[in-house]
Amino acid sequence: MRLLKFFSVVFVCFGPQFGSAGTANSSLSLIYNDLSIIARITNAIALQAVSKDLKARKVITEFLKVHMKSFEQLIAVDPKKMLNDLELLSDTSSQVFEGNTMTSEDFNDIQAFNDDLNFRFYLALPENVGDLVDEFITETYRNKRLLCDKTTVNIIMNFGNAMGDSKVDDLNTIRAIKSNSAAVGTCMKSLGDSGVILNTTKKTYSSLLGLADYRTILDDISQDSSLFISFRRNIDVVKSYVLRAKTSWKNPRLYDRVKTISSLIKMISDHENEPKPELCTGFIGVDDTAKVLEDVRSPWFQKEISKGKSTKDLEKALEPFGKFAKKLRDFKKSWDEFYGSIMKEKSFLESVQQSLESLEVYTSLDDQVTFLTKAYKDYGNIWANSAKKFNVSHLNVFDGHASMLSTALGHADKIEFWCFKARKEYDFITLAHVFKTIGNLDLTESEMNVLREKVNKTKHYDVLSKFLQDFPTFSYMQDGFQDAHDEIVKDGNFSKTMEDYVDAMVNTSANQALESTKKHFDPDYFSMTLQFVMSLFPFSDEQKKKESRMFFEGFEKLKTDFSKLEEFVKTLGSKNSELILNFKNSTRLSQTYGRGVHVFRDISETYKRRKALLGLLSYDDSVANLIVDNNKNIPAREFLIKSDIKKDIEKLIKELETLEKSVKPFVSKDFETLRQALNTAVNVTGLQGFEYGFRDIMDQMALYGQTIYNGPPLPEESVKFALEHSRKFADLGLDFSSHTGDLLAASLSFDNIREEFNMMFGLNPPVHEKTIKDPWLVVVIISVGVFLILVIGVLMIYGLTEKGRNQYKNLYLFYFGKPEDFEKRWRYSLFMDRKDGRNALLDATREINALNVKKEAKRGAYINVFTEFGNTPLHLSSKQGYPEIVEVLIKNGADRSLLNYQNRTPEQMIPENYQETHPEKVEKYKKIEAIYSKYRNKKFRKRVPEVFPSSSFHIYVEDKADIDLTNSFMAKFKAIVTPTLIPSTTHVIVKTDSDGVLEIDGFEYLTWIMNGVIIVKESWMTDCLKNPKLIEKDSKYLVEKVRFKDVEYDTVTQWSKAMAKGEMPYLFGVYVCIVMKEQKNVFHITSIVNAQGGTMCKDFPEKQHYNIGSHPYLHAHLGPLFIITDGLTDLTLYRNDPDKMYTIFTEKEFVHFLLKREINTDARPNPIPVAKEEEE
Repeated sequence: MRLLKFFSVVFVCFGPQFGSAGTANSSLSLIYNDLSIIARITNAIALQAVSKDLKARKVITEFLKVHMKSFEQLIAVDPKKMLNDLELLSDTSSQVFEGNTMTSEDFNDIQAFNDDLNFRFYLALPENVGDLVDEFITETYRNKRLLCDKTTVNIIMNFGNAMGDSKVDDLNTIRAIKSNSAAVGTCMKSLGDSGVILNTTKKTYSSLLGLADYRTILDDISQDSSLFISFRRNIDVVKSYVLRAKTSWKNPRLYDRVKTISSLIKMISDHENEPKPELCTGFIGVDDTAKVLEDVRSPWFQKEISKGKSTKDLEKALEPFGKFAKKLRDFKKSWDEFYGSIMKEKSFLESVQQSLESLEVYTSLDDQVTFLTKAYKDYGNIWANSAKKFNVSHLNVFDGHASMLSTALGHADKIEFWCFKARKEYDFITLAHVFKTIGNLDLTESEMNVLREKVNKTKHYDVLSKFLQDFPTFSYMQDGFQDAHDEIVKDGNFSKTMEDYVDAMVNTSANQALESTKKHFDPDYFSMTLQFVMSLFPFSDEQKKKESRMFFEGFEKLKTDFSKLEEFVKTLGSKNSELILNFKNSTRLSQTYGRGVHVFRDISETYKRRKALLGLLSYDDSVANLIVDNNKNIPAREFLIKSDIKKDIEKLIKELETLEKSVKPFVSKDFETLRQALNTAVNVTGLQGFEYGFRDIMDQMALYGQTIYNGPPLPEESVKFALEHSRKFADLGLDFSSHTGDLLAASLSFDNIREEFNMMFGLNPPVHEKTIKDPWLVVVIISVGVFLILVIGVLMIYGLTEKGRNQYKNLYLFYFGKPEDFEKRWRYSLFMDRKDGRNALLDATREINALNVKKEAKRGAYINVFTEFGNTPLHLSSKQGYPEIVEVLIKNGADRSLLNYQNRTPEQMIPENYQETHPEKVEKYKKIEAIYSKYRNKKFRKRVPEVFPSSSFHIYVEDKADIDLTNSFMAKFKAIVTPTLIPSTTHVIVKTDSDGVLEIDGFEYLTWIMNGVIIVKESWMTDCLKNPKLIEKDSKYLVEKVRFKDVEYDTVTQWSKAMAKGEMPYLFGVYVCIVMKEQKNVFHITSIVNAQGGTMCKDFPEKQHYNIGSHPYLHAHLGPLFIITDGLTDLTLYRNDPDKMYTIFTEKEFVHFLLKREINTDARPNPIPVAKEEEE
């Protein structure tokens, strides 16, 4: 099964790309073929255009679908040095074990006996056994172990029988719950707290239990002491190997390097760490890169895009990319070979790592030789005598009493184990509540069936019913312990007998030999020394040496090939033609179009493989249960446990077949017509929540039998079927509904792509110009005069227009404006600065598009907006080395003193020692340093934001507002009022009290506030109906205060301002987990957390995965791991975490926390990042 994982990973990451070319008999495939031509060409143009600013390894790792940071660290390893060190270690091992006759099994036998000896040393006879027995036989101790009063247990038992057995007709068995409600509640509480209660009895219990274990050890020595006696020879054998190793031992210091490789490979092989398509969205796989020049020459492109114009210039411009594609394919082969060898021989790397961990503890072996010499002598003196001395048959006289004690302790142990399982399965707070509810019922009915029916209707009675079926086992165990305990109590001399028993064991020669060995022999130290020998042993194996050499030589070849490819990519930037550079917004167009086409490809391929989809329903039940129980992907797991999966799959197949018929008329049509195929494809919803669910199943099946499953063996054919079936769909994202936006965005990009190609091939209508020849002096004089007259006239007329007045006002504000004038306009920055739902300035910065950055800055975009990672555009561009963008931002008023989440100014983001760490960007960082130096004492004005027109408002009126007023308002302003909330909603009108305070009772209103929506009073509608011009005066009607659970907060406008200006995200550095039985508000909480820069955790956040001592940046007094709970789960352990990593809220407390908007910034010079990998 080990190879299954290898083949599965290779299939998804590097294997055959299903459907990259489509099939001739499917309309969807034919359309995808044409769409993909443009996707590949535009992507090639985009990569070629930005190649001089591009980080080569970012492109390469995205093509290979591997985690970039892990790949970079892997490539940084020196395999040649590692191989030399490993071969030196192998030579030492060969010398030590020359002529050796020992096997691994022999060493394991020595280790096993030493471990047994060590265990025996941990056991000890209690010194005060009489006192322990005296405590054990008390009624108090007995009741603690019983947990519940026996009478109460019987009442619960009788109740359960009466409810479950129709033959029972005693009404009092049910009514007894009412009359004994308090006792039943106490019993449930004791069972729920059983872990704590039984822990108070643990010391006595464990000490007495040890008597039987110690007696077993003495019997073993008495029956056969040869193993103890012969162990001396084993000590001598180990000593001989250590003496040989001592002469040539040198610590290889290899462990950390091998461990690093293993962890990096693990990161790389985990699909969750695959980079999201960004720079290479137009290519399905590496092989697609070779098709670009072929695409340019294709008949469809020649006919529909270049319209018969020559494509020679484009082909020549893309020649560098073609060379890159060839070299990339060659490198992929090297990577496949290297990665394949690792996955195939994964156990080799793991075994080397384990051996090195034990070896590298030692720098010298002198102490080990001294220890073994003394141990050999002392151990022999103790155990060299005849086995006859170790007879313990005289202890048999105590067997009867020892058996009585063991029986009682055995029943006590069964009770404890039952409680342990019950606490995991049942919530005893809920059970107690159900019993209490039953106790509060009117149980005076005289008919048993009526009484049963009434009790059955109690909320959560189904849970109690299941518990009552398990409860008789507890009662039976109670009886067993009670009886055994009573027998011991009846024996008046039990304590004295146990004391005599212990004295007799202490005085045996076997015990004295053990005690003497404990004083003179250290099994832990011997075990460490033996581990050294056992860890060195494998390196003498010739096959291991060969495997090591092949692995590291392959690693060295990979590193060399990558270095060559990276150097080649660096040369591409200097070869760009004007044709490529003039293709505007190529990166954005490539991403937008490529993502949509990628989704269409998945739809097309799913149609082709649609009949095989129903194979999911044919998985063996045991296999299906394994998949559900071990699937980390929560949405996928929820999909798999649905009862109507067949219905969902059949619905998808029907949607695909309908789509196939709908797009048939678009086949072989012009480029613009093809967009209709994308628009039509949005009707295919797919399997919601099951995005790459088949890939997860494939991984699970490939790992079966290794780490994820320890239950009964599954049918081999069933596992094979599930693996092969899931592999068919592993490369497809099947939740098409989540990509509707990608399809529509791609459709919208057609016009821009057409425009750019028209410009490229000269297909736009020519602009005809007339040239009139006149004497130059006359022309100049006339032109200047006319120009001056026209300018004056135009300026005067322009000033009378609304646009002109706004322009002149902007000029006035730029030079003479007050801060409050800017603030009035910045209120709308959240909406003004967004394009396609994203901040355009941040996007332009990330895309390294200095022209767009300049465009957005001059337009008045808020220049100091923060990313979700706590950086401004100036921080980001300074860190990444974009001098053109740095200068644009500074000259448009970017704040150079603003601190980011690391408490660094933008200038401090320039990497230290960048000459060594970023040799490829030395010139760029020098330019950035020069820019900061040049403008250090110069201030620049901020650009004036554009006016946000009321025609761009999207107003939503909440349901609680006056209906007649709302209808009139919607009729009057129907162009800007929406009947439902939409992503672009700018205003929400709410009903407030007479003081203008908004009363909220949960998360719905809070979600609006936290997402930056402007909250306005209902009176705005009234006044606007009287005077429509007041629609522009929304600022006079803002809701400023909100009341939640009788507490008033005046932070509404603070939140609106913070979101509008993109301030440091309020929950940056916060990781949120919801621990609730009913998660009614999970959608709202997720929306708030995401909007405020926090992270929702899929699984419970264990602190070892985070940095101890870290805090959320704006909440330095709180732990970064926020747990939102309903109070039904015991979180005491996390509430009292000594490292203060957890902050626990109820939903109400979380709402209060957000509305307070208290900020306590982490002012440490270098705040500790929360996650162990946290970087933008």
